[in-house]
Amino acid sequence: MEKYRKIIKKRMILCGILAAVSVVLGVFDQSEFFDMVSMITRNEAIAGFQLGLLSGFGIMALFLLYKYGKAIKDDTKLKMLYNKEHDERQNLIRQKAGMPMLIITSGIMIFASIIAGYFNEIIFNTLILAAMIQLALGAMVKIYYIKKI
Repeated sequence: MEKYRKIIKKRMILCGILAAVSVVLGVFDQSEFFDMVSMITRNEAIAGFQLGLLSGFGIMALFLLYKYGKAIKDDTKLKMLYNKEHDERQNLIRQKAGMPMLIITSGIMIFASIIAGYFNEIIFNTLILAAMIQLALGAMVKIYYIKKI
């Protein structure tokens, strides 16, 4: 269980970094720092969407930090988290649906679209649309395998 505890601590560090980056980008966004740097006027819809995504990433990271922090302090919660992550049926469904890599690539695409939105509206829309389609298809495949297996 100590090996898994170290894995959770590494995840907590990554979640802390994600929360910090989200806060920094959100503060820069609200202070209109990027508007001065890029010297272009941004679409307000994109600005609102970016702020919402950054807030969502930050809240998700803080929630995971809280969840992992409680699990590290309590051995029974740590064992439950371990058992939930290593459930053979759920792992098979995730593997068949390509979920581990799908979520990572979609998250990277969404984060890249947030940054690209400061410079080019077309790239922002393209990346968001591609990530949404990718996640929707992954969800449909996952639902299919949940019913099949």
